[in-house]
Amino acid sequence: MRRAQTNRYSMYQRVADVLEKNKSIWENKKAMVDSISNFINNMKEIEEVDARLLQSTKGATKDKNQLKTDLLQMAFIFAAEASAMAAKMGDYQLMEKCRIKKSLALSYSDTEAKDFATMILANVESRLTQLADYNITETEVTKYKGMLDQFAKSISNKNVVKSDYSTDISYMADLFSNNASILSNEINYMMRSYKKSHPLFYDAWRKARKINDLGGSSKKPSGNEEANTNTNPPKAS
Repeated sequence: MRRAQTNRYSMYQRVADVLEKNKSIWENKKAMVDSISNFINNMKEIEEVDARLLQSTKGATKDKNQLKTDLLQMAFIFAAEASAMAAKMGDYQLMEKCRIKKSLALSYSDTEAKDFATMILANVESRLTQLADYNITETEVTKYKGMLDQFAKSISNKNVVKSDYSTDISYMADLFSNNASILSNEINYMMRSYKKSHPLFYDAWRKARKINDLGGSSKKPSGNEEANTNTNPPKAS
């Protein structure tokens, strides 16, 4: 969750706690039960979406980064052996292609790393017979190709993850918006009936509805209707 959403969700938790502790007061009022049920279900869904967002991005990034590191390390070995062979044969063009700074290559973007690894592969494959004396065999090249293919697929999968991530972010915003409406346009209004009959419940509710900035952000949460504790019925538009 983003900071503003975390602040609002903390308010949701306090509200849910107050409602649960005073359940005997409202549990026989169907409209109240329905609104609170929808509110709690949205909270559970927010938790599930948040967990899914964290897992999808962490898992995909970790796998892709490991593939990238392994691929580049093997590309460095191939480049060093090819450069040694080129020096012996006087192939200055190949020497130039294989002359790389590891520190620079390790900072490559995913696409740059894939292009670099592909370039090394092309130069090695075209001289595979000569490179046999430098411990670069067809078996090693086949292994390298497999790593390159895996890395290319991981980049593609990352784009899929991004798409799913964007969908969940949008869904998360909708869930917060729905709960804002439930609180401001339904439960707040029904709480009026408890102002005099159950003043402790009513006061606890109002206190719980305050949004606290847990992260120290200077920005106010969007959707300020959630902090609105006005219990008057909404005016017809």
